[in-house]
Amino acid sequence: MSQVARPHVRRHRPPGWEEFVMPIHRIAYVSVPHPALTGGDIADILRAARARNASLKLSGMLLHEFGRFIQLLEGPAASLETVLDAISRDTRHTNMRVFLSQSGFERSFGRWAMWSHFSRGELTEGETHAREILQRAALENLADMERETARRSMRARWRADRPGA
Repeated sequence: MSQVARPHVRRHRPPGWEEFVMPIHRIAYVSVPHPALTGGDIADILRAARARNASLKLSGMLLHEFGRFIQLLEGPAASLETVLDAISRDTRHTNMRVFLSQSGFERSFGRWAMWSHFSRGELTEGETHAREILQRAALENLADMERETARRSMRARWRADRPGA
């Protein structure tokens, strides 16, 4: 039996098709804002983030609550890597700790290059639910950080009280 050669068929793919078949990646972190940061500084951060995120096909949200920044970013892995590298070097915050890293096929904040409670934009029910989950996860992470700091402090005091141990 001889095989019949099949012609190569080139499939047309519309612009943006990758977003429908490629998973998006999601990263969330907490950090401590610089004490001298003002509302104007946060507005500047949001303005720059929106422009950068739109060009890199990222979406997300930034909260300034509990004396911390809480940020969720979602989009292509390469774009996230680029932005996280820049964010980690930004001196307007310290103690950055990633507490969520996952992949999925649907964005939580796809309508927003960067949503913030400073934006005055209305969230959908799904976005509000995602925000609440993010806040809970951030609070749990902060509690874990506090417990770990307390453990280290107790160990250091115990060692100091036992010079020969």
